[in-house]
Order: sequence, then C-alpha cells, then structure tokens
Amino acid sequence: MGGAKLQQDVGLKREEVMLILNRMFHSVSQEVPGHVTVEAPKETCSLMFRLLERSESRTHLTQSDT
Repeated sequence: MGGAKLQQDVGLKREEVMLILNRMFHSVSQEVPGHVTVEAPKETCSLMFRLLERSESRTHLTQSDT
C-alpha cells in the first residue's frame, strides 16, 4: 500500500447526528445552566452537514482533476 491513500466512506443520517448533538448539548446545559440555547443542536447539525457537503464537493473536484 506504499503511499496509497485510503478513504473510508461513513454515512451519517441527520437524525442520528441530531440525537447525539441533543445529548451533548443537554449534558452541557446541565453542567453550565443558561449557556446553551434550544436552537444550538439544530444550528450545529446544519453547520456540520454544510461543511461536510462543501468538503465532499471539493474532494470530487480534486479527484476529477487527476
């Protein structure tokens, strides 16, 4: 495999990510009351998927150039 790049495709469903983020933000809100908004998990999930989509589109562009 000398120097070959391995790419692992991991499929994440938005619902699964939201569930995990809700747990994380709920846990933080228990530790630090008043510092987490109700919208935080939804906004974070949306941002994560936008970044993933942007990254994937760049990867496809780069791979098509080779």
